[in-house]
This record gives sequence, structure tokens and C-alpha cells, in this order.
Amino acid sequence: HAQGVITNCDMLLPSTKGYKGAPSLVAATTALAAACRGSAYVVKLDNTTRLFAGAQTKLYEYVSSAWSDVSRGGNYTGSSDSAWRFAQFGNVTIAVNKIDAMQKSVSTGAFSDLAGAPKALVVETVGGFVMVANYNDGTDTPDGIAWCAFEDYTDWTASVATQAGNLRKYDTPGEFRALKRLGQYAVAYKEGAMYLGIKNGPPTLWGFNLISGEIGAVSHEAVVSIETAHFFVSRTGIYMYDGARPVPIDDGIREWFLGDLNVGYTYKIRGIHDKNNSLIYWYYPSTGSTGTLDSGLVYNYKTNKWWRAN
Repeated sequence: HAQGVITNCDMLLPSTKGYKGAPSLVAATTALAAACRGSAYVVKLDNTTRLFAGAQTKLYEYVSSAWSDVSRGGNYTGSSDSAWRFAQFGNVTIAVNKIDAMQKSVSTGAFSDLAGAPKALVVETVGGFVMVANYNDGTDTPDGIAWCAFEDYTDWTASVATQAGNLRKYDTPGEFRALKRLGQYAVAYKEGAMYLGIKNGPPTLWGFNLISGEIGAVSHEAVVSIETAHFFVSRTGIYMYDGARPVPIDDGIREWFLGDLNVGYTYKIRGIHDKNNSLIYWYYPSTGSTGTLDSGLVYNYKTNKWWRAN
């Protein structure tokens, strides 16, 4: 205890005027029929929106205040720990979980298999391409990145003419865990490495340059984009990357955070961005949990202040 100093707390948020109480969680929709394994709020070219959520064997869309099953015929297999990741390409919503075929929903209606596309762990759209990392095109390639033909999400056959292609990054160990757009670039993260993707001319098309062989991201959802920069949880702390170099932002809390984190479940960390209040929330499993996201860390990137909201 220090007089006049708060040494620990819960449900406080850093603001531009000091600190304020965190809002209470409320149910925004009815419950899914099974545990949510990923969700996305997407905007189409006419500015209309769609809200999706995925369970292990189903994909759902929120329509008329209820969850509607928009799974392909035959549903999905998934796995005990698989997650759905989504990306929007014009009016086309792409969904991946690496276990099942890549899914597409064109403007409205149910999803269906995207023929010829690889299965993938993570997906992003950047510069006229749908891009995936940690993919399986018949051969499991956890250290690989692939992208479709320019402005054609249906064509994944590597070709200089169409600009579709793929590459591997085995100069650092491990699989790719995250892939996020950063302006006109793409950033691919392993647990202990990160690469900056830059579109080149033929024949290489996309090149991915090593940024760090020590710093990476623990999960796709642990990387939070604010459009001009990424904020992400690494195995060594929390960093910001704006295209120059990764910079640690967790001075003063690193030792406490890494001590409170259950390192066996870091891949479950989930981050969200509260743009209106310049806040980033990371929900993580504490040492007292067995993988449950029971703790929350909040960062205000305008004031560079931290607090907790479990």
C-alpha cells in the first residue's frame, strides 16, 4: 500500500481525464446454439452490414434479431480448438478454420466451399488480394503464405500472369499464427518472428521481409489493428508496430502481466479495439485458470496508460 496511490483494482479504464469506471457487459444478441469460435462485423460496398459468428460445426448470421444458420450443406467438422477467422473482399465474405474448406458467402445467403482455394488458419484482404497464412493446399504448410489472383478470389493457381502465388518462410522456426493488413502492406506473425509483406513486381509478386526473429504474436486475435499501427501480445511482452520497428509499450507492467498470464494458453488471448475511446482490451487466461479468459488488460494508446477490466 502507498498513500494516495492505487496499486491494484478492477473495472477501471484509463481515459484522457484520468480514470473512469468500465461499462458492464450486456447481452447484445440471443445466445448461439454452441460456443462461439470467432465472429465478424463486415461492411459491403453499398455500406450495408452483416454480422457473423461461428461455432465448431456451424456458421451463423444475425438477421432480424436472431441467429440464422448460414452453414454450407453438411455443416463443418472443425476441431476441439479450431477458430473461425473472417475477411471481407468487396461483397464477398471469406471464412477459414483450416480444418474445413475455405468458405465464401457472396453478398447474401449461406456459405459454400471456395473451390481451388487452400484451407487456412488465418485470412486477410490487402491490395486487391485475399491472402492466407498457415495453409493446406493438399500439403500442410504452416510456414507458408498464399494469395489469390489480383482481384479474383476464385483463382489460387500460382501464376505470374494473374499474380497469384505463394511462398514459405522457414528461416525462423514455427508456424504462422496471425496475418493483418497495415495500410498497403501485410504483416505475418509467428510466435517468435514477424514479417512485413510488400507487393513487388514479377516474378516474386509479394515479398515478406523479416522484421524480427525474436518478437512475434501469440495468436491472430492478440494482434489489434488501429489501421495506422498494430498493437500485439508477444511471448516477451506487448508491442506496437507501425511499419518501422516493433516497440515495447508495456514498461511498468511487463513483469506483472507475464507473471499473471498462464503461458500454456497464450494462443487463446483475444483483443478488441474501442475506437471511440482509444482503448484496446486484451482478455487472457490468468495463472489461476485452465484456459478460460478470466482476466482483462486495457490500454489507452492516446494517454499511454494501463488498467484492468476483468
